[in-house]
Amino acid sequence: GTVSADRNSQTSGPGELLFQTSNQGNEGVIVVRDGGTIRLLEITLNQTNDGQLRALDGSAAVLQGSTSPARVVGGSILTSGSGVVVASGSNDILESLRIEAGSQVLAPCVRTLKLVGTIDNRGRITVDNNGCGPNFATLRGESGAALTGAGEVRLLANGDGANATLEGVAAFSLGTAQVLTGSGRINGAVRLDGVLMPDQTFAPVNPVGKLTVNAGSTLTLTSSARFMVDIRSPSSFDRIDGSGNVAVRGRLIINLLDGFVLTQGASFDIVTGNTVTGSFDSVEFPPGFESLDATIERLPDRLRLVITGPLFRNGFEAN
Repeated sequence: GTVSADRNSQTSGPGELLFQTSNQGNEGVIVVRDGGTIRLLEITLNQTNDGQLRALDGSAAVLQGSTSPARVVGGSILTSGSGVVVASGSNDILESLRIEAGSQVLAPCVRTLKLVGTIDNRGRITVDNNGCGPNFATLRGESGAALTGAGEVRLLANGDGANATLEGVAAFSLGTAQVLTGSGRINGAVRLDGVLMPDQTFAPVNPVGKLTVNAGSTLTLTSSARFMVDIRSPSSFDRIDGSGNVAVRGRLIINLLDGFVLTQGASFDIVTGNTVTGSFDSVEFPPGFESLDATIERLPDRLRLVITGPLFRNGFEAN
């Protein structure tokens, strides 16, 4: 069956359908539309594989946990237009479910959205620090949590050094098709098997951003990871920094902005931290720069990309 929270364009009267007191089960569809709100107040919504929570354009499905968590377990989440599933409490959980393609999940300022089990993320999970001041918005992967599917995690820091935070408890992992974008922080232990594409999310918005690893934390880029580095100038380029630990493998893929031209001898400290281990398995240049090569210099606290000419062996260019 279907439970529908539909305001029918009414501008007065109750604005939300509230689920509270007792846990609920969903084998069909729970949908909110036309500017309405569904609120799960400190309960668990257990969904079968066919169960779906929907938030259509202009509407919201709100999780609000405090003493007890608000939790959605199983089934799927689907949003359309400006519809969103949002964490509004201090103890909200998504567990072992699917986020459908094009869907929007939000962890807003001063809130923590926790992920438990395997989340098949085909949409976008946004960690938005707007309005938080010195506080922070957090997406936390609990012990053993994993994001799979071809989706995105977006960190929307509202200033340099702000705390839109991706946090891992016992190695929270982002799968090979997941894309991590924006600017923000890594806390705890996070493993990236997918794509890292930083950008600056606060004024002036631009494609060059950074990911900061907090002290005592570890970011691991595995052999399947791809770090997409935009270079705008010798001092403006995507980077990983901070006072935490970074372990690196995978591919470094260079993209040049605003007509910037790479020259032999140019260098870029693309990863810095307390300790930096490993190195990139390969460096890929954009079209038109086939005559260049690169080396990765590994220092105790950084990886430095150095642009070189091609290497030759016995008169032939080495691959």
